[in-house]
Order: sequence, then C-alpha cells, then structure tokens
Amino acid sequence: MDLKDYKNQRTKIFKLPTGFEITVRKLSPYTIFRLKSEMKDEEMKDLLSPQMIDILFKEFLISPKIPEEITVEEFDADDFRSILDAVLSQIILTKGKELEEVVDEDKDFHT
Repeated sequence: MDLKDYKNQRTKIFKLPTGFEITVRKLSPYTIFRLKSEMKDEEMKDLLSPQMIDILFKEFLISPKIPEEITVEEFDADDFRSILDAVLSQIILTKGKELEEVVDEDKDFHT
C-alpha cells in the first residue's frame, strides 16, 4: 500500500440507524492526546463531557460539518450513540489485532 492509499482509507461513509449518511475520518489515539492537552478547563479533560463530545464530533465528522451544518444536539438519540460509539472505539487505547499478529513469541527482545 502506498501513502495515497493509506491516507484514502482514513475516510469512510457510514449510514446511521435513521438512514442518514455521514462521512467520517479515522481518529488516531494521538488526536485525543492532542485535544486533551489543548484543553484548559478541567471539565473538558473528561472524554464524556459535553464540551469534549462537541470537539470529538467536530474532529470525526467530515460531512455534515459540526456546527456549521448540524449541531451535536440535533442528532437523533440512536444516531448520536452510533457516532459516539464509533469515536470512542477509535480513541480507546487497547492492544490491536495487528500488533498481536506481528509479535514473535519465540524471540527474546530483552537482550
């Protein structure tokens, strides 16, 4: 895979439970670290605070644009939960499948 293909795979179109289609970008764990480090108000350090959800939706959604075309509050409850689940699944740091596949248990990397 070349760089262009790699970058293109970061954008996806999803259909929400209501049938509304959104265009999103994949977020890296670095994105959440960057966003949290830019916050000054302690309330915004919480991932589930209204302020942080607004920021995460704005970062995640390419179309429609937040808040120019739609606000977070305007999403149907099921659509909101679907978007929030998708965002949170991308920024929670867990051991990924790809990393498990490249680990060679027979090698000793401590020497």
